[in-house]
Amino acid sequence: MVFSSLTYLLFFMPLVLGLYFLKNNVRWRNGILLVSSLVFYGWSDPVWILAMLFSTFLNFYCALAIANTENAGRKKLFLVISLLGSLGFLFYFKYSAFTVNTILAVFGSARRVASPVLPIGISFYTFQVLSYTLDVYWEKTPVQKKPLRLLLYVCCFPQLIAGPIVRYQDVEKRLGARYTSPDDFQAGMRRFVVGLGKKVLLANIAGKAMSELVLAGSGAQVSVAGAWMAAFLYALQIYFDFSAYSDMAIGMGRIFGFTYLENFNYPYISRSAGEFFRRWHISLGTWYREYLMYPLMRSKWLTKLSLKKSKKHSRMYYRNMATIICTLIVWATTGLWHGANWNFIVWGLYYGVMMVVEKFVFGKILSKTPEIIKWFLTMIVVLVGYVIFYYTDFSLVIEHVLAMIGLSTKGGLHAISLIDESVVRVFNTYCVFMIIASLCCLPFKDAYEKVLQSRKKHRVVFDALGTVALTAILILSVLFLVGESFNPFIYFRF
Repeated sequence: MVFSSLTYLLFFMPLVLGLYFLKNNVRWRNGILLVSSLVFYGWSDPVWILAMLFSTFLNFYCALAIANTENAGRKKLFLVISLLGSLGFLFYFKYSAFTVNTILAVFGSARRVASPVLPIGISFYTFQVLSYTLDVYWEKTPVQKKPLRLLLYVCCFPQLIAGPIVRYQDVEKRLGARYTSPDDFQAGMRRFVVGLGKKVLLANIAGKAMSELVLAGSGAQVSVAGAWMAAFLYALQIYFDFSAYSDMAIGMGRIFGFTYLENFNYPYISRSAGEFFRRWHISLGTWYREYLMYPLMRSKWLTKLSLKKSKKHSRMYYRNMATIICTLIVWATTGLWHGANWNFIVWGLYYGVMMVVEKFVFGKILSKTPEIIKWFLTMIVVLVGYVIFYYTDFSLVIEHVLAMIGLSTKGGLHAISLIDESVVRVFNTYCVFMIIASLCCLPFKDAYEKVLQSRKKHRVVFDALGTVALTAILILSVLFLVGESFNPFIYFRF
């Protein structure tokens, strides 16, 4: 089930809210939320509930064992069991076929094994439950002694399938006691409707427009304008798709008394690749920083390297080398987290290299570069990155990137046309939409909040206008859902 479905909007959501607020009792509300979350997750294929239960209860008992022993060796043993069990489960479903097929290809075999069916959201809930066990091991959070509360933390349906990735310590107190005020309910519903509108009225239309362009691998020749327009439309689609889900998750979480951290902060106003990923999928970036990058930098071999000094190189040189190695490892694994294909690994390394280059090669030059130029260069980097991310066949990545600079390898290296008929057709049909969608990427919400603060006397009028606008968005979204069949969530496949 997805948030942007008529089943959810017209049946599931009203029923769950009605039952949830029937009693002002946390045990009742936790029970309703837990049962509804399991129904939500298992709607299309209930068998995958077992995979989530395995991961959750494995970590519950391992964390409990870690907390109940003073022996450092036993603590580490139970942590290793937790990591091997959870990551092993993730590896089997997501990476086993990719690994076997890569090995077969290296040895020249034409055989290939089929990938297991991937449980929805497995990457998200695996990282989420592992953060709990690691925090217990590092004594950053108390152990949860009630297994159903930990299960509710893992499977709470607002953020279960596509994040944001929620740390246990951020919701630990709310699992035992929480309250939803009328303001919380109203703000949560507003945020949900905004997310629904972004998904249905922006992401879906951007995806539909992109599907009408000539793309690499379609059989026809991609034009220069077509290559750039496709990357631009995909940038709109993936941003509004994923940020919409985060908006709806944050809104639903607030309705139920949970405060989830922001997951997007206007990434398309960034002026560097580093800034872009401080604004994009913030919860994943935070997870990698807390649970991979910092532990890596504290590891013996990188610590030893960062403290090294020789006659040929200074200590700063080795410290920078340690940082570069750590950055590339983190970004390679970030790419791999998104999917078991070489394009995702290359995508991760692409951004890792970009960040290293920004910091250690062009750092001084970029500090003196005008902001508008830095923004323009960043957007080029981002659009090329989306091309790498989009195609799982790397030959198509190369074909599309070459088309962006006016070249093609079909029939030998040669120049291609600047524009094609599909570009003209899509531009004529969707030009107004592309302008509106581009404007929606800008931080007008922050400016609107500032206006409200400066004109408190007119707040009632602004609130009334906002209510009318949100009602219109809700009605339009439902009407679009009734008439359209194109309604995928891109990040569900991760």
